[in-house]
Amino acid sequence: MFNFLKKKKELKIPTPPSDTNLPSFPSPKDLEKPSEAEIQEAVGSQAQTPLQKQKQRVIEKEKLGLSEIREHHVVKPIFIHAPTYKALIDEVSQMKAQLVEADDIVETLENFKEDQDKAYRSWQSNIKDIHGKLIYVDEVLFKR
Repeated sequence: MFNFLKKKKELKIPTPPSDTNLPSFPSPKDLEKPSEAEIQEAVGSQAQTPLQKQKQRVIEKEKLGLSEIREHHVVKPIFIHAPTYKALIDEVSQMKAQLVEADDIVETLENFKEDQDKAYRSWQSNIKDIHGKLIYVDEVLFKR
């Protein structure tokens, strides 16, 4: 029932093989870097697995579907029920109204920012004028 009261058996770990049994590998400096053509040749010569073939087919189908979407031509008219069409028109007009409202808000914010920038520049120029006058007064008072 309570396994924590039992003594644990010690695991026997085998000793690793000696270094004399290990093969020697060339260092990375000794290896030549294959050319781009050799890499393409080696990759191209390998047979594709069924999974890779399936992935390739799916990719080709998606490319074909995207090209069909780009080249989509209306062959016949689309009929929509009148209530659905009215709801669609209402939603589009609401979106247009919201876009106009958003444009007005953006314009108001831009005007507000311009007014704040003008006020800041005016305040900054007044501070510079006062600073210059204080320096002049300081020079006049303390030179004598």
